[in-house]
Amino acid sequence: LVLSRLAQGSAKARVLAERTLDGAELTVLELKDPAFDRLLLYVDDASGLVRVVESWQEVPGESTIYRRERWSDYRSVDGMRVPHLLDAEFQEGGAPARTVYEDVAIRAATPAELTQPPAAPK
Repeated sequence: LVLSRLAQGSAKARVLAERTLDGAELTVLELKDPAFDRLLLYVDDASGLVRVVESWQEVPGESTIYRRERWSDYRSVDGMRVPHLLDAEFQEGGAPARTVYEDVAIRAATPAELTQPPAAPK
């Protein structure tokens, strides 16, 4: 949904850096979106696929929530390349937690979801 908000102009992006991950050249985009304090997308230069998403979100009076999602094993589903493996790291205050999800059930956003205004940060 963040990408749809970029297309609509309600979110902003800038190129932050170039990185290499598992031999692939990636462009790191920093997105400005009301739902996150900081959001980075690592996009594969050759395929255009999102490989990594990092986000930081301040919780007033508490701590910063950090989440890193690494997407891989892209397969064709209904004509779209869809990731089927998610390696997620989550940290809020203490030690990070890591979970790997296989055969992730991903679906395309509906047109109604793409046109909804962003949710207000809590």
